Amino acid sequence: MLLPLLFLVNFLTDLLKHKIEYLLGVLCTFYTFFFFLVGYLLPNNFEAYSRTGNNDQQNSTASFYLGWFVFFSIESFSSLLLSTFRTIAAIRSEKHEAKRGYPIIFIFAQLGAVIGPTIVTFTTTAGIAVLFYVSGFSLLILAILCFFCFERILSKSTLNSSKTSVPVLNDVKSSDKRPLLDRILPGLSPFKDPYVQCIIYSVIALHAISTILDYMMKVSGKAECRSSAEYANFIGTFMQWTNILALVNSVFVTGWIIDVWGVGKSLIVFPSVLCLVIAAIFAWPSVDVLFFGMIIIKALIYSFNNPLMEMVYLPLSQEVKMKAKGWIGEFGARIGKASGAIFTGLMKDSRDGLILGGSLICFLLSCIWVVVATYLGRRYESRRKQKRSRQKKN
Repeated sequence: MLLPLLFLVNFLTDLLKHKIEYLLGVLCTFYTFFFFLVGYLLPNNFEAYSRTGNNDQQNSTASFYLGWFVFFSIESFSSLLLSTFRTIAAIRSEKHEAKRGYPIIFIFAQLGAVIGPTIVTFTTTAGIAVLFYVSGFSLLILAILCFFCFERILSKSTLNSSKTSVPVLNDVKSSDKRPLLDRILPGLSPFKDPYVQCIIYSVIALHAISTILDYMMKVSGKAECRSSAEYANFIGTFMQWTNILALVNSVFVTGWIIDVWGVGKSLIVFPSVLCLVIAAIFAWPSVDVLFFGMIIIKALIYSFNNPLMEMVYLPLSQEVKMKAKGWIGEFGARIGKASGAIFTGLMKDSRDGLILGGSLICFLLSCIWVVVATYLGRRYESRRKQKRSRQKKN
């Protein structure tokens, strides 16, 4: 279902090629009305969700389709709007700006990850529909800020500056000369680039490993917990410490490592740590090791790996950033999650086999990732040097 939306985003990219930042405002405006509509359609009392009976069969059918409508809105929101924001940030950022800016962006993202669940705790009092109204109102503010900021600030600095290279996508005439595959499926031809292929593997490996290890931890934790309340406390404690560690790492560690080692060498850090953690899980397959190991991995994903994976798009052309990045992020993530889910589905009946086989597969993927990240880092530094030399000549 995301395919038509991705085509729509590509169409809007071509339509707003001279002011591509406005695409974020357009999407925010769309989802503002989308979430307001969902909030209006949802019943606000919990009793409405537990009604069963012949008299309520029509309401149950309506709730069924409304549930899919809600799922579609949330899934498409996270897939399109967030990836579009990161894409625009990659387009407008230089290397020195990205080193300072991306850690700050993910710091506020972690704060949002804490504020969101806190608001959800008031659901029993306020109702579920209120959550969608809050989300819609937040997006409305963001849409207003997008249009006004880009009109008042970027139009004076980035968009109209003759000293700054302005990323403008291909015009209609040049796009007509592209191969048929590029015109039908825009953004797929860059996949032939080995640099882009390394990014794709990194995305797929990340989500496959994360899916397998997360399932291993939850299965082991549920087996050790004696009640649902104890298991809920187990998951809650895990999320709490993950967000705390990610926030601390974003503030004090991520920017420092990137400044000292550079983006190229920093790309090797996360898969290397991943290998060490998986080796520890294989050697000591206990709940405690899985618990603390997943805290380290999840925190590094949010605060270290994600900012770096945004920076690797900086040397690419503007059209690749704007179009192919969405395809890589969304389909790469889903391929990785699907691959991990297939394995966990096959091994769900054997806890020992799940931990043994999952550890071996994740370790193998991580070792390959170290090699891929090494090549990706070298190519990143090489492309950045070539880009700087071209800018000096111009």
